[in-house]
Amino acid sequence: MKSNSFPSAKVALIAFGILLFAGAVWLVYHVSEDREIEEEIAVWPEYREVKEEIALWPKHGGNLQNTGFTTCEAPVEPPAVKWEFSLNSVGSGPAIAGGKIFFGSTDNHLYALDFETGEQIWKFPTGELISSTPAIANGKVFFGSFDRRFYAVDINTGKELWRFSTGYQISSSPAIYDGLVLFGGRDNNFYALDMETGEEMWRFETGNWVYDDPAIINGTVFFGSSDNHLYAVDIETGQEKWSFRAGSCVKTPAIADSTVFFGSRDNHLYALDISTGTEKWKFQADDIVAKTAVAHGKVFFGSADQHLYALDMETGREVWRFKTSGVPYSAPVIAGETVYFGCSEDRVRGIRDENYFYAVDVKTGEERWRFSVIGDHIKTAAIADGKIFFGTAKHPLSENPLFYALKDIHEN
Repeated sequence: MKSNSFPSAKVALIAFGILLFAGAVWLVYHVSEDREIEEEIAVWPEYREVKEEIALWPKHGGNLQNTGFTTCEAPVEPPAVKWEFSLNSVGSGPAIAGGKIFFGSTDNHLYALDFETGEQIWKFPTGELISSTPAIANGKVFFGSFDRRFYAVDINTGKELWRFSTGYQISSSPAIYDGLVLFGGRDNNFYALDMETGEEMWRFETGNWVYDDPAIINGTVFFGSSDNHLYAVDIETGQEKWSFRAGSCVKTPAIADSTVFFGSRDNHLYALDISTGTEKWKFQADDIVAKTAVAHGKVFFGSADQHLYALDMETGREVWRFKTSGVPYSAPVIAGETVYFGCSEDRVRGIRDENYFYAVDVKTGEERWRFSVIGDHIKTAAIADGKIFFGTAKHPLSENPLFYALKDIHEN
């Protein structure tokens, strides 16, 4: 009798080949899918499903950790003006998404400008000035106003979607996480709202104003209060994990390498363990006025002593300081090997000089260039597509302030 072992082996071999091919197809598909998701998470982790609305600069600080760092290029040589937009006074930093730039104004409006031309697309009226930098997600722009309300408007039309009333003014810039929009209020509360409906999910009461911005990582939100505390709160429950008491009001935190960094009006910059709130180090400087940024192993912040400081992130040791023409109120932002920030008149100390927007080498602290601006109190910048965007506030002795888009001098 003849054996059937050869046909059986052939069938098995063919079946194995089919399975191997199917497995390879599955692996390629899922690896590429995972890589795509990873790339999108790096930009804006909570809303990766709407690619065209993934923001270039979705909120203050550029990301949930408020590092102020972007891998995008920006002008290293003295820049050219791409366009300017004139208005009464800029109230907030910008957010960028969907080919538009969004920012608040002291004329009580939120503006949407065309990214390429600077032409106004729409503006949304509120009852008071807007100093809250918007946050963008899922086709919506979120921001607060001094009229005590928090708003969600359509990114394309500027149509109001919902509003939420608080007990006092809102200057805190929001963050979006896991379907929630989170922000502080000058009614002493920190809020978590459903981003689709505006329904309050929880609030956390502090002992004074919460006027600065939150930072988020791993389901925990970190924010400061004028009650001199930095708080770590569970986003799902709204329950406190830990708090740290500084000597004065606490400014916007930034997070990197399992550490939360923040300045206080007690003239110190602090570094705390994000899990426990234990102090790692602190650095003393004269009245820390600017929000912090973190990149390249350094922490950057501005002081009323008219310097921008760079500290070693691990030790708190000063790496360099850069002397400015005014007070660096705006938070630093970093692209590549350059840190960008603005300086303004110190109204309290009577320091008055021409106001500049600076570019400084991250490693050495040496000036790359400075750009003279019209207006006062330069707002924190945003960086996208090789360009820098920022606005200025009104000064009694100056012309109407401008919102600027700066480009590389060699760009057409």
